Amino acid sequence: MPFVKAETPLVILFTLLLVGAGLLGAFSTLGFLIIGLFFVVTRFPYVLAGCRINWPLLLYPLLGLLSTVWADYPKIAFIYSLQLLVSIVLFIAVIYTVSFKKIILAAAISLSCVMFLSLFSHNTVTISFTGEVVRVGLFGSKNNMAGSAATAMLCAIAVFMIFRESVMIRALAVACVLLSAATFLQANSLGTTVSVFFFIGITFFLYMYSKSQISLSTKTIQLMIFVFVIIFGLTLCVYMFDYSAFEEFMYSIGKDPTLTGRTDIWLIAMESFPEHMWGGVGRGSYFQADNIGAIEIWETHFVEIGAPFGFHNTYIMGLIEQGIPGFLIMCLVFFKGLQGVIRGAIFNMTEALAFSTCIFLITFSKTFIETLGFAQFSYGTFMLCWSWIVLTKGTYFDQYMRIRVVL
Repeated sequence: MPFVKAETPLVILFTLLLVGAGLLGAFSTLGFLIIGLFFVVTRFPYVLAGCRINWPLLLYPLLGLLSTVWADYPKIAFIYSLQLLVSIVLFIAVIYTVSFKKIILAAAISLSCVMFLSLFSHNTVTISFTGEVVRVGLFGSKNNMAGSAATAMLCAIAVFMIFRESVMIRALAVACVLLSAATFLQANSLGTTVSVFFFIGITFFLYMYSKSQISLSTKTIQLMIFVFVIIFGLTLCVYMFDYSAFEEFMYSIGKDPTLTGRTDIWLIAMESFPEHMWGGVGRGSYFQADNIGAIEIWETHFVEIGAPFGFHNTYIMGLIEQGIPGFLIMCLVFFKGLQGVIRGAIFNMTEALAFSTCIFLITFSKTFIETLGFAQFSYGTFMLCWSWIVLTKGTYFDQYMRIRVVL
């Protein structure tokens, strides 16, 4: 493939500008788009193959483009969907054609740079439901800050494991872990902290399990039983859920039982679902100044009407914006990703698969309280696409015939 020697600094700059796209404005977004387009143009046959192999990732933005026919705000739906489609194509262009080692190094370096700069920023936000004042640096919100710190920590661990021959790179990985820990402390996000260490433990268990000398058939049966037990346990927890006990527990640790107002958002937003069950209101069309439901959410959260806001639940976002088809596409993406996790646990799991498993599981767990993986120009979307493509064996380096499309 062309410019192989020059791709490492380009990927570092690509990921750095992608992190900056949500933090530093239009200049970073423009730079990220230019570099991504350069990958597409110079590796066009491979990018086409990557899009063909990883087609489920493209369904959601394509449905968004189709939804402009019935959307409440067709122009906004078209722009948002086109931006998401372009973002995912550029992500595929990089992830399909660049080796895992180079991307993981680029991700660790870019996140370290942003976390380091955030140490000198005194930007804070106040959580309206608890009155908690949180320092967010360049990240804009404590969820973004905690999520970026978690991703950086996992990237650093993977870099330390993979680059055994380079003392300098391993020293960079250690520095990245220390920066991640400092950022975690600033974010003070209980949910992210618990989920990160929980899924690191789960991933380590799956990694060691994949190395065990157990027959493939036995592993398959055991994992299916394990999955069934998890589903049954979650169902039982939902059935036996006691809100008063949960409320008392959350207050005892200084947290809000409505998950900082998320449950209120979900109840209000779902009121529009019966009227837009099959098509949704369109991408980006819900949080508009003339929508009664959106106004109620803004007011209950003490946010200026018209300010950017989210559903804080990926699946509710899919249901409201693109109806049942959008929800089903999201389920398909995560189902195939979970299939990749199980396949990796059955066979011999590599470091790349272990990292991707952990990132994917953390992302999947956060989709229930955040809108992750389906936002344009988003580092979270990049991480979802990257982990998903690695888990589903959708990279050029995983293809038996090194697939490309020749027109």
